[in-house]
Amino acid sequence: MDFFEKQTLARRKSTLLVTYFVIAVVATVVVINLLSYLSVRYFAQSQYMIVTPRDWFDGPFWWLTLTVVGAIAAGSLWRFVRLRKGGSQVPLMMGALPVDLQSKDTLHRRLINVTEEMSIAAGTPIPQIFILQQETGINAFVAGYQLQDMTLTVSQGALENLSRDELQGVIAHEFSHIQNADTRLNMRIMALLAGLLFIGSIGSFLCRSAAITRTRRRFSMRSNNKGSGGIFAIGSILFLAGYTGLLFGRFIQAAVSRQREWLADATAVQYTRNPDGISGALSKIADNSYQSWLDSANAQEVNHMCFSEALKLRQWLASHPPLDQRIKAINPMFLTRQRAASNAEKVKAQQVPTHPEAASFAGRPLSATAVSDRRAAHSTAADSTASDSTDTGSKNIGSPLTTSQTISADQHTTSVLPDKSIIGTVPEQNYALGHQILNRLKQLFGDGLHNAVYAEALLYTMVLRETSEQVASQLKFKLSNNETLSDWQQSARLRDQLKRLPADQHLSLLEIITSVLKAQPASIKSHIIEQTGVIIAADQRTTFAEFIMQSFIVHHLAGGTPGRTINSLNKVTPHLEIILSMFARLGTIQEEKDADKILFNKVSQLHYPLTPLNFRRKISGSLLANAVRALSGLNHHLKPILIEACLDCIKSDDKIIDKEYQLLRITVEMLDCPMPPLAISTPTAA
Repeated sequence: MDFFEKQTLARRKSTLLVTYFVIAVVATVVVINLLSYLSVRYFAQSQYMIVTPRDWFDGPFWWLTLTVVGAIAAGSLWRFVRLRKGGSQVPLMMGALPVDLQSKDTLHRRLINVTEEMSIAAGTPIPQIFILQQETGINAFVAGYQLQDMTLTVSQGALENLSRDELQGVIAHEFSHIQNADTRLNMRIMALLAGLLFIGSIGSFLCRSAAITRTRRRFSMRSNNKGSGGIFAIGSILFLAGYTGLLFGRFIQAAVSRQREWLADATAVQYTRNPDGISGALSKIADNSYQSWLDSANAQEVNHMCFSEALKLRQWLASHPPLDQRIKAINPMFLTRQRAASNAEKVKAQQVPTHPEAASFAGRPLSATAVSDRRAAHSTAADSTASDSTDTGSKNIGSPLTTSQTISADQHTTSVLPDKSIIGTVPEQNYALGHQILNRLKQLFGDGLHNAVYAEALLYTMVLRETSEQVASQLKFKLSNNETLSDWQQSARLRDQLKRLPADQHLSLLEIITSVLKAQPASIKSHIIEQTGVIIAADQRTTFAEFIMQSFIVHHLAGGTPGRTINSLNKVTPHLEIILSMFARLGTIQEEKDADKILFNKVSQLHYPLTPLNFRRKISGSLLANAVRALSGLNHHLKPILIEACLDCIKSDDKIIDKEYQLLRITVEMLDCPMPPLAISTPTAA
């Protein structure tokens, strides 16, 4: 099943979700009407009056039903509007705090490094990282509607209790939800649950208000509590009805989430190739006194989004499979090995040596294999710790790190050309590739990469490399801290460092830069977008590299909600012609004249037989940028067709060059699809 099939399945589950929601609303309406009718009937009998069911349906039933439905709809709509502002709304609602990317805390550095490695390996924008500092349970979740507004939230308990491998397993599980198109569905569930909980919240508020009023009147001279008794009765009815809706909400979470958790566990193992990592994390949750539970008042709304149960629930209401079943599914021998190790420790503890030499021998391993395994594990842990702590080792921002291990840009080559199935996956070798690329960037730029001013200066330097030296020397613009780039003390070093960075790693560098700048205020992000445009327009031409960088920057920093979905190609035919013409030109860059036009006609007739398309010989940077931006609104049926057409152009000459990869990457990213980095086996085209 590829990424687009997973999206289709997620949309079907959205339909199922709406069905469950309607059933929950109907159940809530029935409970409120039934309890209200019984209460009114009881009160009427005390006044020697009779209220029949017909009397109830003639009037009160309808206005009460409309009020309840309106309240639920208002609660869901209010939460939906808030969530549309971006994935950061969820962790902020939970009381989480954003992680300072320049933090010197060892646990924070490890989390940042693991997240960046996974983002580079998966080809997704690096999510903004949050920490639930008050939560001792071991848990995590991702949230967001689009790739560029994703957030990753991890509890303090997870940071303190998990090893690096176990944390990798948890992060890989959360990234698999992004790759499996689960996050948007999770946000919709959260919005619908807010409406169901709204009635119960009103009832709980009325009950507390009535109880406080009664307490105050009890100690005052006034003894009339009839008003507070009525409020308490109404509050009790709403409270019971609201939690009837909550019960159905639990069923919704369980019905939609359980199968996706199985898939996310399996995908996480596929990413990391280390089943012991995620198995160890699940085992530690079972052993932790707080398990994975969260104390936040909003934990019930995000329960279905979390790595494990955020609430202490009965199993039939749980949104996640049991921990031991999850461990058995991904690592059948893990529990057996764990029990064997535990029994060995108990036996060892019970042995009482009678001789000093026996005492010294008791703690030794029984075989040479065990010694080598322990040394290998220690070596791996040491390497991981060193990798995570490198960012804190440099005192000067941007100074290159000293290390005995160098990584060649030509270490990875491939003769396998990509197809549509690579979208939304992480190939086996990519996690190691992400680790290598991140280490390479650290070697060149050090911990300055996570400094906002340094990242901004580095971005301008990348763009200036595409401008003539004469024009670049005349440009006078300031960084967001009002310092001129030419006067900045490390500008010369930046140019030298960029020269040593392989071309196929520039997009990975842009990902880290934009992840840092994304956390800045809107005024700074607007300043950066504006200054980038000024630099590009200075020489009155737009190179291919400038187009890629500007598209990437605007896409990630401008923000905003997605526009209208495009369901017909008639509205975007000119843009489609431009994109396919550019891919056809790159796919035949070293072949005879008119080969690009022949390839364009072949691909367009294959994938768009009913849409007449004309080859475009002249394509400017602005036209290409507008085309990519316009096509980003294609619906989920038209997106895979466009990607397949682009890939057919790339595969026409049985090789992929750097420009083809960059254009494909920015096109796929604008379509809101994750694409892993590819190893480029040919030099950049002229």
